[in-house]
Amino acid sequence: MKKKPTWEVIRLAGMLIFFYLIIWLRVDTSLIYHSLGMLYQGRGMTALPVFYSGWAFFSDLTAAPGGMVEYLSAFLYQYYFYPSAGALIATAVALTIYLATNKIISDTSGFRFAVISYLPVLLILTIFCEYTLCLALCVGLSLSLLGVLGYMAVTGRATFSRAAVFLTTSIILYYLAGGAFLIYAVLCTALEYKNHKRLLPGLTYLLAAILMPYVVGAVFFNLSISDAYTLSLPFHPQSYSNQSIAARALVLFFPALALWVVIQRPAAGLARRVFSGRSVLNEEPANQPPARRQRATKVVFVFEMLAIIIAASSVVYFRFDEDLKTALSINSFARRQMWSQVLKEARRLPAGSYNILTSHDIDNALFHSGRLPCDLFAYTQVRSQGARALLHLNFGFGRQTESGSAMAELSRLSDVYFELGLINPAELTAYVNLELNEHPSILKQLFFINMAKGNAETARVYLRALSKNPVMGKWAVEQLSLSQTDPLFSTDKHLNKIRSNIPVNDYVQNADTEIILLDLLEHNRHNRMAFEYLMAYYLLSFELEKAARCIQRLGDFDYPGIPPLYEEAVLVCQSQSGREVDLRGKTISAETYERFYRFRELYTRYKQNNADAFRQLENEFADSYFFYCMFGRSGKKHEQ
Repeated sequence: MKKKPTWEVIRLAGMLIFFYLIIWLRVDTSLIYHSLGMLYQGRGMTALPVFYSGWAFFSDLTAAPGGMVEYLSAFLYQYYFYPSAGALIATAVALTIYLATNKIISDTSGFRFAVISYLPVLLILTIFCEYTLCLALCVGLSLSLLGVLGYMAVTGRATFSRAAVFLTTSIILYYLAGGAFLIYAVLCTALEYKNHKRLLPGLTYLLAAILMPYVVGAVFFNLSISDAYTLSLPFHPQSYSNQSIAARALVLFFPALALWVVIQRPAAGLARRVFSGRSVLNEEPANQPPARRQRATKVVFVFEMLAIIIAASSVVYFRFDEDLKTALSINSFARRQMWSQVLKEARRLPAGSYNILTSHDIDNALFHSGRLPCDLFAYTQVRSQGARALLHLNFGFGRQTESGSAMAELSRLSDVYFELGLINPAELTAYVNLELNEHPSILKQLFFINMAKGNAETARVYLRALSKNPVMGKWAVEQLSLSQTDPLFSTDKHLNKIRSNIPVNDYVQNADTEIILLDLLEHNRHNRMAFEYLMAYYLLSFELEKAARCIQRLGDFDYPGIPPLYEEAVLVCQSQSGREVDLRGKTISAETYERFYRFRELYTRYKQNNADAFRQLENEFADSYFFYCMFGRSGKKHEQ
C-alpha cells in the first residue's frame, strides 16, 4: 500500500482541526439541541429527533427504509447537548465522507486537485454554519460511499459476481439509508462503465436503482412514491435539511462526480490532442527531470493549501449567521434558566432580529432577574407585538398545528403557565407539544406539572421515559430514587411555590389575559409573577388607568419604593387625565420627575418633525416608558 506523503497528512489534519474548532467554538451544537421549534428570519428550526434506549423504540424507528440511519443519527444528535462531543461527531462524519470521496477520485482519476475531495467537507461546514440538521443525511451518504468502496474492491471479478454484489449491497443500503442509496447506485453505474466499457451492465444497474425504491419502498413497505425515493434526502419537503442549498449541493456533488468518472478519459484524450505534449491530469512527460517534478508537486501543494484555506475561511465568514446564533443562544439560556446570560446575549441582537419568541425569553429573564419593573423597555418592545410577546395568553389553549412556530410558542406557553400557577393550561399545552415532538424538555416539564398537581405516579411515567434518554437519563434516575422517599416532593420549595399559586378557577378555552392575571392575584395576592406580568401587560397595551390603580398592590410585595417604570407610567397617566393618582402614601422620586420634565421639554421642541424628535430623544430616553408611549417602540440605540 502506497504511503500517503507527509504533506497530505498534514493538510488533512489541519483541515480537520479547523473544522472541529469552528463547530465546537463558533457554531456550538448545544444551540441546535435546545432549538425546540425555533423560527428565525423565515427559516425553520425543527426540534431535534428524540432517542430512547430499548427494543420498542428501535423496532418502531427501523421498521421502514432509512430507519436505521434515523435511529443512529437520533442517538448521535443527543450528544449535541455537549458542544465538544457534537463537534467531534460532525468532524467524524466529515472525515468519513472525505476519505471515501478522496479514495474514489484517486482510484478512478489521474486528476488530483485536492479541493475536489475537500468540497464535501466545505459543504458540510456550510450546513452547520446555517444551523441546519444534517446528521442523518451525512450518515446516509457515509454508508453509501463506503458501499462504493466495497464495490470497487470486487471490480475485477466476473460480471455476474459484480452484479450480485451490487444488487445485494443496494438492498441493504436502501433499507439502512433510504434514498441516500441512490448515490451508491449512480457511482457504481459510472464505475462499471469506466472499468469495463460495457454499457448494458451499467444501464442495468441504473434501472435496478430506479425500480428498487418503488418495489421495496412503495410496494413492500407501503411508502408514498415521494417518501420511497427522497425521504432521507434534502429534496423531501419534510427533510430536516430541505431548505439548505448547501445540503442539496452536497448530494448533487456525487452524481457530478459519477459523470466525471465516465467522461474524464475521453476528456483527457481530447486535451492531449489540443495541448499535444503538455502534461494533462498530472501525467508528467517521461523525460522530465525528477527535481522539476518535485518542484511542480510543491507548487501544486501550496496552491491547493491556499485554495482550501480561502474556501474554508470564506464559508465561515460569509455563511455563518451571527444573528441566528444570538437568537438561538437566547433560547438556549432561557431553557436552562440562565437568565443573566439571556440578557447579555439580548444586548447583542439587532432590533430587526427580534420577534415574539426572543422578546418572550427576554421578558421572562427580566422577571426572574428582578428587573422587569425597571428594564422592560431597555430592550426592543414594539407596539404591534409587545403584549403578545410577554405572555401569549391569547394564543389559545390547545391550538393544534404542526408548524415549527406552534412548537416554539407552545413550549413557552407551558413554561409561563406553570410559573404563574395555571397548571391545567400548562399541562394541556405541554401535551399538545408532545404530539409534535417528544423532546426531553417537554417530558421534564410534564413531570413537574404532574408533581405540582399531586399525580405522583403519572409523573414517574415521564421520569421512566426520560431514564432511557442518553442525556437526561442520569437526572431522571436520581429523581426516581428521590420519589421513593418523598413521592410528591413535598419539600421542594419551587414546587410548593407553584402549588400556592394554583387558582380555584380553571381555564380550558381562550381567556382574556387581564382576567387570568387578576384571578391569579385574587387567589394569591403575593403572586409576584402575576403582578409584574399584569403591570407589564397594562404598560405594553397603554392601559394606564388600570396600571395606576394597581399601584395599591405594591404593599403586597417587598419593593423599596415605586419601581421606575411604574413611576413613569403614573406621570404619563396624570399628564393625560389631569388627575392625581392615589399612591397610598408612596412618592415618585425626584429623578423620575426631572426625567419626565426633560423629555417633555425636548419633545415639545422637536415635535413639529416626528423623525427629528425620535432621533433627538432616543439616545437618552429609548429605554423609558415615555419614549414607548410617544413612538410605539423602545430599545437602546445600539440595538438598531
